[in-house]
Formats: sequence, C-alpha cells, structure tokens
Amino acid sequence: MRRMGDMSGTHKELVCRVRRELLRAGFSLVDGDESGAPSMRVVQVPAGAMVCWTPLGGSAELTGPLDRSGQNTQAAVFTAVRAVLASQGHNVMVTNGTFDLIVLPPPQSS
Repeated sequence: MRRMGDMSGTHKELVCRVRRELLRAGFSLVDGDESGAPSMRVVQVPAGAMVCWTPLGGSAELTGPLDRSGQNTQAAVFTAVRAVLASQGHNVMVTNGTFDLIVLPPPQSS
C-alpha cells in the first residue's frame, strides 16, 4: 500500500505501464523530452502521465492552425491512443488547446 504523499512512484509506474501498453499496441514512442522531434512520447506530469504527439514537420507545424488533413490525422491518432488506454482500464482526459492526453492514476484505496 502506498502512503498518500508517495505519488511520484505511482506516477512513474503509470508512465511505464502506459508506455508498455502503447508499444504493445504498435505505437512507436521516443524517450524523454524530445519535444521538437516528430514522435509520440509519454511523460510524467503532476496529474499522472501525459501522452504527447508531434507530427512529422515538428512542433513548428503546431504553431499555426492545422489544415483539415492535419486535424483529421491528429484526431485519428489521439482517438486510437485513447481507445487503447481506455480498453486497459485507464481514465484518460484531453487537455485544452494542445489535445495532449492525460492518463490519471487509479484511485488510491484507503
């Protein structure tokens, strides 16, 4: 059983679990904070784990409005990721603006 203040370990475990499940589903992931590279990554955030995706063309592509095909591609990728994670029992939220996914840790049992 984890103490209430020991969320860091729980979040690290969650990041590892999310990475493992996405890799098993066929997604290609990079490690760490290579935010400018076209890639998908899972990083630890205060709320749990965040799944970020930078499309081919890098982060510069995201500074302007996405064209219709870019929006459709982004929506398809995140719909697929969300479906995989939800099927594994995760509670997944979408961030405003960036459309990154936040995977919340499971509720703590008392």
